[in-house]
Amino acid sequence: MAYAVLYRLLQRPFTKSCHHIRQWTKYLLARPSRYHLLLTTTFIAKCDTRPRIDLQEPDPNTLSQEYLLRSVSSQTADAVTAMLSQAARALIEAEEKYRKALTILTDLTEQHMSVLGNEEEENIVWDIILQARYQLDVLNRKRKDLEILFSCVQKLADASAEVAFLAGTEFLSTSMGERMHNAQRHVESARAETERAEEILRETQAINVKITTEHAEKQKSECVYTDTDLEENVNKSAS
Repeated sequence: MAYAVLYRLLQRPFTKSCHHIRQWTKYLLARPSRYHLLLTTTFIAKCDTRPRIDLQEPDPNTLSQEYLLRSVSSQTADAVTAMLSQAARALIEAEEKYRKALTILTDLTEQHMSVLGNEEEENIVWDIILQARYQLDVLNRKRKDLEILFSCVQKLADASAEVAFLAGTEFLSTSMGERMHNAQRHVESARAETERAEEILRETQAINVKITTEHAEKQKSECVYTDTDLEENVNKSAS
């Protein structure tokens, strides 16, 4: 019954139906379904009293060179902005992956120090460290390539901002500058975290070298003492 009443209301003139449509809209919203939602949307659109603006295609005879330059610079700025965002995101993700690999290598180095003296476990951990170093080199090369790409995109964005300013679209030029600054800020933040992870790895590796050297010297001295004792025992037995 509700659908039949609403259909009749839609046939009335707009000004007479609007009040009744609002009343029946409350009824439909109290009973949500796919069909109720469709009818409710139609009723709200019919009651919309805002003035409508009909878009028209521009007349080619009225297009000036200034208008065309501003339009092209706007499209160029949009494309460069998208490229800048994607390049920054790719570089930040590469920094995160590289930083994760640094943390893994740091943990493996610490584990290597804990198994010194156990030759079997030491060899296993060392093989894993070699694999981690190879993976780290691969991620670092990818990170460097993306850094070069991001630097080139920054130059492109800077040139695009300058072109937008000269074309008369100062707002686009200012907006492009803000976006470049924002992207650079996020990239520098990720890079700073990576540098801290690299510093931790270098410190851990230095400690590992020191402990490994001390352990090797200790083993060497023990071997010398063992050989000396063995020689003395042999001499005593001969005498």
